[in-house]
Amino acid sequence: MSARDGGRRADAYTAFTRALQADPDALTAYIQRAQLSLADPALPRTAAADLAAARPLLFDHHQYALMFYETAATEAALANRHADVLSDCAAAGAKGLESGGLLYYCGRSRMMDSRARGMRRQITPDERERGYARAIEELRRAKALAPHLAPHIDPVEKQIEGLLAPKPPAA
Repeated sequence: MSARDGGRRADAYTAFTRALQADPDALTAYIQRAQLSLADPALPRTAAADLAAARPLLFDHHQYALMFYETAATEAALANRHADVLSDCAAAGAKGLESGGLLYYCGRSRMMDSRARGMRRQITPDERERGYARAIEELRRAKALAPHLAPHIDPVEKQIEGLLAPKPPAA
């Protein structure tokens, strides 16, 4: 842990790998190695596999559940797997878990998913608009919980507001 906090990410990654070799059920080692993998492009890209291995080890009201969902949402959002982000957001919400970072990825992915599904005509325009409105709610809660994320949230919020703006009638 001190290697991770001291900026020696490669050493920390190696330590977590050793810990997982010794105990393949070490939930926190999977989560923390996934975080390192996401944070440092020089490290092996194991975040998705680490989170997949951690998921069955997580149980309701586990003390590391929020950390897991934040990391899983980050990994899925970076891979443009918006349905996976929304699934993790729903699971975290069902457990009463939320954080600014998690809600940011929830709102951003909800907007992207609603837009894509609307363009493919998989949802009605009303459903798309409700998705956008819910995304704005999530982004605003994210900003309230984590004001330091405002520079990331504000452009997404403005984009959604533009998508919700009334369109001129067709000629």
